Amino acid sequence: MTKENFSTEHIILNACGGKLKSDSLLCKKCNSSFGDSFDKELAKTITPLANLLRIKRDRGTPPKINGLDILNNTEYILDHNGAISHKKPSIQKIDFDNPDISKRKFQIKVPNQKMLKQVLNGLKRKHPDLDVEKALEELNQTEEPFDKELEIKMSFGGTDTFKSIIKTAINFYILNGGERNEIKHLFEFLDGNKEMNNVWFHYPDKDVYNYKEGEITHIIKLKGNKNEKILYAYIELFNSHCFIIKLNENYTGKDLNVDYIFNIHNHKIIDESINLNLKRQELLDLFINKNANFTSKVQEKLNRILQISKKNDLKNEISKSVNKIFTKNIGKKVDDVILKELENEFFKIIKPHINYKTK
Repeated sequence: MTKENFSTEHIILNACGGKLKSDSLLCKKCNSSFGDSFDKELAKTITPLANLLRIKRDRGTPPKINGLDILNNTEYILDHNGAISHKKPSIQKIDFDNPDISKRKFQIKVPNQKMLKQVLNGLKRKHPDLDVEKALEELNQTEEPFDKELEIKMSFGGTDTFKSIIKTAINFYILNGGERNEIKHLFEFLDGNKEMNNVWFHYPDKDVYNYKEGEITHIIKLKGNKNEKILYAYIELFNSHCFIIKLNENYTGKDLNVDYIFNIHNHKIIDESINLNLKRQELLDLFINKNANFTSKVQEKLNRILQISKKNDLKNEISKSVNKIFTKNIGKKVDDVILKELENEFFKIIKPHINYKTK
């Protein structure tokens, strides 16, 4: 490569919140080509999880995702900042059987002001007496804690996703002083010129890292063993999407043992070891007898992540409400009225999360 075609590359995708980068990996043309193909597919796969965890990208805005309330068959939109809104406007008539027209009201649920105005203009066609501007001025706007269970569709795997995972492993190897001739045979697979059996899902019986409470990480393990003539990598994204990558089964390079653990919330690199040390035959067997019975393990890992996400969302909601109340009462002495407002707001937020039991 030359200085003119250097390309700064995220080793773990920007869509995953990856911060590890290098400008000595792929050229601009390769980076752009791969990004438009299989990196985009992995990003699409991982976005629902990244949005739930409020992952911030170095560049670009994550796309919104759809969620379905199965009980009410209602669609919602989930933003990367945690905001949840109706995908379609919800309109409910209140007291329309009241002979006093002034008592009749509409309850409208919309994601933004723009759609609200569109809905009001639509209602005006059916109710010509409706004054849209006056309705906007007299609008009683409220926000409610979201307490519904949503179904969110997530895909998993596929050839393009596997290619992106191999690229991550290759880039991490090069970043750590690896020789290009040890992995150049993999470019035929990345270019789509050759089918290869070099990446698969891997969920060891025992976790390779002792996750701390509330902690979610990205993990890369790189292992090169010149005596066993193997070079492989293990990658975890959000501790849920786990892969083993056979980089070379005729490895002639130097011994390597590199561990990378990245906390997605505080962006700190964790200096601990990853417990994975495969012998040559163990590695090869993983690709001869591919284990496809990992569904329960995936579900277990996703459940852990979703519980962490719920706790973090609750903390964020409480913090947001407290700040809103204090901002509204800025300069005032904290009295019983303000304390009562805080108490009511706090209970309103935590109420959906309380499990009531009867004996």
